[in-house]
Order: sequence, then structure tokens, then C-alpha cells
Amino acid sequence: MITNKLINFFPRFELEASRNLDFYLALITPFFIAGYFIALGVSSSLDNFFGVMLLVFGLILWLKYRRFDVPVEMKRIYIMGLLVFLMVVLHAVIGRDIEMLFKFQFENLRNLLLLPFLALLLVTVNLNAQGVWRLIVITGLYTLVFSILILIEDPVRGEGLLRKAIVIGNLGMLFALASLVAFFGIKGKFWKALALLVFFSGFLLSVLTQTRAGWVAFLIAVVLLAWTFWQVNRRNFYILMGCFVALSVLLIIFWSHLPIEQRILQAVNDISLYNDGFSNTSVGQRFDMWVIAFHAFLEKPIFGWGVTPFKETFFVFLERDLVNYQIPADGGGFAQPHNDYIFLLYHFGLVGFLMAMSIVIYPGYLFIKHINKYKKTNHEQAYIALTGLVVIEALLDFMLFNLAMMNKIFYVAVIIIFMILYATLKYDNLNSTNNCNT
Repeated sequence: MITNKLINFFPRFELEASRNLDFYLALITPFFIAGYFIALGVSSSLDNFFGVMLLVFGLILWLKYRRFDVPVEMKRIYIMGLLVFLMVVLHAVIGRDIEMLFKFQFENLRNLLLLPFLALLLVTVNLNAQGVWRLIVITGLYTLVFSILILIEDPVRGEGLLRKAIVIGNLGMLFALASLVAFFGIKGKFWKALALLVFFSGFLLSVLTQTRAGWVAFLIAVVLLAWTFWQVNRRNFYILMGCFVALSVLLIIFWSHLPIEQRILQAVNDISLYNDGFSNTSVGQRFDMWVIAFHAFLEKPIFGWGVTPFKETFFVFLERDLVNYQIPADGGGFAQPHNDYIFLLYHFGLVGFLMAMSIVIYPGYLFIKHINKYKKTNHEQAYIALTGLVVIEALLDFMLFNLAMMNKIFYVAVIIIFMILYATLKYDNLNSTNNCNT
């Protein structure tokens, strides 16, 4: 009884309900994927546990079967991830700094080795569009809990619950945007209500953490959704505009209690001060580090500086009077450029930059093709691909203002993107098979 309810609750499994390894792996894998999401979002002590579980399950499947029906497009992405992993290892070996692999800025690139095993798990679970949306919505509920705790405790930014405000806020906005698209595609009033709840709670979490990158990602995502819905389904376009208006009204009502205006004015003031030659502000420090990192990249444009810490290079280029920012004598201040694009170019050059970006850009290309293919014939398939595209758009925005690819937000986004990619490609394969049979 309970087992059947669980099967109906999570993604549709296309395995016989026999008491064998396949069945149990398919049954518990969604729990571990959801647990991995939550652990990455709220606890660094649990993410390794769930990561190891994914690795163990994938290894069991690989040893048992060795061959799986994985779409060729996914195989390409897993190879890209493996190449990036090998590139990081090569830099660590050449630079004689093996510890680099265990530093937080390179942890996610190292963890790309998990992707092939994740592929085997996705094949076993047989995720479809509805299953992916349900996993996203269930996992995204942690944003509601986190938002409530922040409202109760009211911590200072950078302390307590807001110790990692940017990561938490970006994760909140990521689940908010994915759940917003899920709201239009998921079936059932209960699930739609849950998706809408996660959207509002994720957006609120982004506001409470004062992550400006998330607000930019939201505005761009709304434009992307509006443009797509206008072509696909005018009714959903008007519903989207209604949600946007409702959210705007709520923001106006609670404006004086929210930090949005303060953060926007701070950014404007920082830019004004930077133009006047003062760099020791949040935005000014970023601008100056971008300048130095870009000049450093121009000196080693092909393979980058490898394991050489950016902070060391910063001091060398500081003597050339390129910027005004001074790292405090107590050792505080920024130690990296707070921009994934610049960071990748600095450490790995053009070669590493293109390799790493391909993991995000190639799925985006596939999602756009899928949307164009099914926007007139199958809204569910168009919307699940749109979910992936919105996740990629948000990630690209986060990467511009902070180290998203080098932080937990990247790995959460990658897993979501790959789940969606599997669901869309699987539908394509089934559709092709049915056409051949008819």
C-alpha cells in the first residue's frame, strides 16, 4: 500500500514492481536527489553524504549492467564534464598543488566526475516532465522554511542564517523561477498551489538575503517567459502577467519593510564612487578585480594561470596602477573576482572557459530546439524545456555577479538541468519510436 503510494507520488517508474535491486534503486533515488538538493542548500555537512550515495548507486548500476539506453546528447555532456574534471586535475598536478582539488572554489568542478553515475540513476528512475516538476517543488519547500526562520530571527547579513547570504538567496531564486514555470505545466490543483507557494517563498528568500543578482535574473526570466507564452499560450501569458502584478502589489505594500531599495541605492552609490576613483565598496572591489583578472588573462590567454591564487596575482598587477582597490592589511577583503566568467578565464584560459561553459550552453541549445519543436503541439514538453532554459538563464546571471559555478548553486542547477534534459530527450526518443511503429 505505502509502496504504491510512493510510486504514484514520485516520477512514473517503468519497471516491474518486483522486489529486486532495480525496483528499490528506482524507488529511493528520488529521495536522495531531493535530499542532495536540500543538503546543498542548507547544510554543507550533508551534501557529501548524499553525493556519495549518488556515486554508490550509480556505481552499482554500472557494475551490474555496464550498458544503458542513455541519449547521445547526454553522453556528450557527461564527456564534457569529465574533460573539465580532468583539466582541473591536470592543473593541480602540473602546479604541484593537489590541495587545490579540495578548495571550495574548485569543489564543484571536481564533483563533475559524479555526472556519469547520475546519468545511470536518471535512466533507472525514468523521470518524466511531471516527475521533474514534483521533485523541484518538493525540494523547493525548504525556501519557505528558511524564509520563516529568517523573519523570526532577523539576523544581520553575513551572520547566522545569512552567513552565506548570496548562495542562499540565489538558490531561493533558482527554485522560485523553476517552480514558476512548473506552475504552468504541472498537473493537479494541489501541485499547482505548491508550485506557486515555492515561487513566492523562493522570491521572498532572495529578497530577505538581499541578493541583487537574483532580482536581475527574475526580471530577465519574466521577459523570457512572457515572450514564450505569447507564442505558445496566450492564456498563460495573461496569468503570468497577473502573477507579476500581484507580486508588484505585494512589494509596494511591504516596500518599507524590505531591503530592496536600500540595496539598489547602495549599488548606484558604489558605481558613482567608483567613477570618482574610490574602489573600496562592494561594487567597486568587484570592478577592480575584474579589471586585474582580465589583464592577467590577456597575459596567459590559452591555459590560464592554473593553481596560482588570484590574490597573489592581484598584488602583482596592483603595482601597475591599473586599479585603486587596496586589500586591507589584516588579510580581509575579496580574494577572488566574484565573477565566474573572469574566474574561469584567469585560472583556465580560453580552453578551460569554453569547456566549462559548454556544460551549460549545450543544454540551453537543446532546450531552445525542444521548445520550438513542441510549442504548437505539446505544451508539457515545451514547458519542461522552458524550465531548463530559465534555470540556465538564472545561473548565467548569478555567474556575472558572484562565483556561482564555483559554489553550491552550480551543482544544484546542473542536476536540475540534467534531469530536465533527460525527460525531454526521453520523450523525443519515445515519440520517434511511436512514429516508426505507426
